[in-house]
Amino acid sequence: MSDKKGIAYYKDRIIIASFVVVVLGFGAKAVLLSDQVKRNKVTIEKLTEKLEDADLKLLNYRLGKIEENVDKIVTYIFKDE
Repeated sequence: MSDKKGIAYYKDRIIIASFVVVVLGFGAKAVLLSDQVKRNKVTIEKLTEKLEDADLKLLNYRLGKIEENVDKIVTYIFKDE
């Protein structure tokens, strides 16, 4: 008899090792996807804060312009009297 063992001898071990590699691969993919979701949430929160700040700045600018126009109108009205 020869001491050489064929692929049939290692078949079960190869199948188990392949299964373990596949399971670990899917586990790693799930971890990476959950990490990506967390990073996206942080990015969305930062962008939302920037948009809110921009809205407030725009609102302040518009209120300033309205105040200037009202002052012009009041000045014009009282100038004619």
